[in-house]
Amino acid sequence: SLASNTKLNILHEVQAFHQEFPDVNAATLLAMATINGARALCMDNEIGSLEVGKKADIIGFKLNHLKESLEEILFERMNVDFSMIDGKRLII
Repeated sequence: SLASNTKLNILHEVQAFHQEFPDVNAATLLAMATINGARALCMDNEIGSLEVGKKADIIGFKLNHLKESLEEILFERMNVDFSMIDGKRLII
């Protein structure tokens, strides 16, 4: 929350967690930040994964090459290409 952090950026939270717990792999961190977070809020039937009938709250990144790894996407500075909230593209 803004009470303990000046930014509401899930990638910053994932990166901060990874600094404290480097043995947690990127796939687990992604699940923690998406479906597991939604499950903790009892909202996993609405959000947290890309499935028919769920709200599409997503961000897309500009990749330098097709073989970018999940680690690179989570831990490196990436340029956001687009954002969607509830399936509607935002202008950024």
